[in-house]
Amino acid sequence: MMLIDSHAHLEMPEFKKDLEAVLQRAKESGVEYIFTVGTEKKDGEGHLRLPFKPFHLCHPGRSSHNAKEIDDQTYPTLRELCREKKVKAYGEIGLDFFRNLSPRDVQLKRFREQIALAKELRLPIVVHDREAHQETLEILKSEKEKSVEELSTVSPEITRWREYVSIWVSTSPFLEVSHSRMQEVCERSSRKSPWNRFLWRPMLHS
Repeated sequence: MMLIDSHAHLEMPEFKKDLEAVLQRAKESGVEYIFTVGTEKKDGEGHLRLPFKPFHLCHPGRSSHNAKEIDDQTYPTLRELCREKKVKAYGEIGLDFFRNLSPRDVQLKRFREQIALAKELRLPIVVHDREAHQETLEILKSEKEKSVEELSTVSPEITRWREYVSIWVSTSPFLEVSHSRMQEVCERSSRKSPWNRFLWRPMLHS
């Protein structure tokens, strides 16, 4: 069985003192690949400063939380970052209507723009969806985007999206999601999709 950490944030300051040790422990534990996922402007440089290991890869992008910070320099910078050999996808991008750290209209606009950029770069995308299930699905449909590497969602209707996603992701336990709700997601999904389409990624923050 191959172990892959699909969604890490190794550029964060918490890892500054012992990053090499973290990577070594992961390797010794059988983790074959680690993907560090970008969310905000400073993450791009952080990705590139990380020690490059054959099993450590990255995804540059701007999350829904930081959509309001995108300016005229953002996309040219991301195009340049995506030329790095360690970049294997674009993200994370998407919609978060739970925390609403960026205005919803801005999130929607930037989500579409970043899907277009990922298509231009010929990269699959990493999608974040929180309390925006229908809007996320509608945008993926209208943009005819089917190259989704990872979908992070707690929607019980996750199987409606199988046409668009190569790996299903259910994030747990978000603080506002009860155990029974997560059980409902798992049961509905497993009845309609094969287990090799799932990736279970526990979350340690809200």
